[in-house]
Amino acid sequence: MCISEGGMALSTPTTIIPPPTPTTPSFMIPSGEEEEEELPEEILQPQAVQAAMSVEDLPSDRKVLQDCLDKLFEWSVEWCMDFNIQKCKVLHVGRANKNFEYTMNGVRLESVDKERDIGVITDKSLKPSLQCSEAARRATGVLTQISKAFLYRDRVTFLKLYTQFVRCHLEFSVTAWSPWTVSDKEVLEKVQIKAVNLITGLKGKTYLEKLNELGLLTLDQKRKRFDLIQTFKIIRGYDKVEADTWYNLVARSCKTYQTDGV
Repeated sequence: MCISEGGMALSTPTTIIPPPTPTTPSFMIPSGEEEEEELPEEILQPQAVQAAMSVEDLPSDRKVLQDCLDKLFEWSVEWCMDFNIQKCKVLHVGRANKNFEYTMNGVRLESVDKERDIGVITDKSLKPSLQCSEAARRATGVLTQISKAFLYRDRVTFLKLYTQFVRCHLEFSVTAWSPWTVSDKEVLEKVQIKAVNLITGLKGKTYLEKLNELGLLTLDQKRKRFDLIQTFKIIRGYDKVEADTWYNLVARSCKTYQTDGV
């Protein structure tokens, strides 16, 4: 399941690899040449997809999504891939949300205000504040352990420890929850500021001067750098993503002007 503004939406894969045959060990990964089994047609009907991606204001919208859940559950039973209903949650988004209830196999799905998926916390406001606080908390805990274990914190050894064991918590899946508010950015940046101040032998007085001396970027600059690299890969065709879906490219005949300081 995924969520959209003002309501809950259902997202289902279009194809799935069938389960292994009795003669095939379950741990073996099937090759891409094997035939794929499609989901039930009722789930992929245009009206079902349109209702799933729209705001749920009417009981009829709720019924369409509930029918999709029922069909999806029947499909999973047929292929012996039963859902763990206790782990299925509903996350309602939007101030005017009707908070409809949904069931799977007659069991009401629990409604939650936040949910963790693959290490990333998402709440009903869709803001990354909780994720930023959790990432900063974990990174600070590791940094504290390192600072207590190493008394001599030179720029070579301590910098490697920071980049290997601390900064990874601040950048884990950051493309999915990249902060845009000043407060959330500062929560993450304070961890790196603390780490830089622990390094001995630096001549710089300010935080930026110390970063230049260490050859580091601010976390905000690194996130922007990641975005620019990914944009380049999409536009140049290195990644299999349709560039027209995300970008409107300017024709080469159009004139461009360079601003001062750029």
